[in-house]
Amino acid sequence: MNFWNFDPVGGVGIDVGAERRNPTIWPVRLRDMLSDEVYTRLRHNHFRMHYQYVMANDRRAFYDYFMLVCGPVALTQWAAQPQTVFAAFSPEGAYTPAPCVAQEPFGVAVGR
Repeated sequence: MNFWNFDPVGGVGIDVGAERRNPTIWPVRLRDMLSDEVYTRLRHNHFRMHYQYVMANDRRAFYDYFMLVCGPVALTQWAAQPQTVFAAFSPEGAYTPAPCVAQEPFGVAVGR
């Protein structure tokens, strides 16, 4: 779901304190996913921009819908460590995972 600058749990007045588990807030910028030329062409088409989050990127970015849905990395790991996961993909798309400690959302380390 796309909630720009809005916490959908806290924003509706729900305070679950230390028991909070969701949502994971993962800031994603369309400017990172699209070349300047494509962004300029599409920026006033709000309907199209809204759906960009579930469409193919114009360039490599930390967020890629198809890699999240079809790729080799769990969504929780990608959201917790987007830069690490991004770096594990070569420019050609080959995936070489680096040995690391995976993290669940909100910083709870899980040895894997």
